[in-house]
Amino acid sequence: MAFLLEKIANIRKTQNINVFLCGLRSSGKTTLLYKSLMNDWHNICTEIEPTTLYHYEELHFGGMKYGIWDFSGDVKVRYIPAYVARQVQATAVVYLVTGMEHSTTARNEMMDWIHSMERDDAFATSIFIVLFNKISPDEHSHSMEEYMKDNLLNKDRFLFLNVNVTLGLHDPNWVKALEIIRTHYKKHTTAS
Repeated sequence: MAFLLEKIANIRKTQNINVFLCGLRSSGKTTLLYKSLMNDWHNICTEIEPTTLYHYEELHFGGMKYGIWDFSGDVKVRYIPAYVARQVQATAVVYLVTGMEHSTTARNEMMDWIHSMERDDAFATSIFIVLFNKISPDEHSHSMEEYMKDNLLNKDRFLFLNVNVTLGLHDPNWVKALEIIRTHYKKHTTAS
């Protein structure tokens, strides 16, 4: 925990666009992060280890610096993103969803976590982007998107996109999400 506090103190001194990657375990958060940084990591899906607490990396893209926080999907540490958001401004919460999250239990767990962030004042100015991780083109996310829209507290704060996390920055919708986040950041920083 001391390392986390030190990391937060150092990050507060920089002008990063802080992006929080959240989602249940094995949703593709870490794969998306590291494929965005190292596209030539071809065996990432078999070599990547589950995140135990968080990863933090800086992504330089489009003339901007994104501070990407990849948080574990483990239920025991779900409070960590809210804690960090009280220390650094979370411009965006990017929530990854896979086809495996269609069971009632997984849906409830996912919506509980999203609702807790949606209600938390630490995320009051954050934009929420839900990325449906579609590694194979035959996966359908439409019913999950409708389910989420029907159950969100304020669906106007959310954007929904399909991505293939194994493509990293070669996925056009991930690039689109980063551009939307950049626009939100600029709008928010000029308003304050």
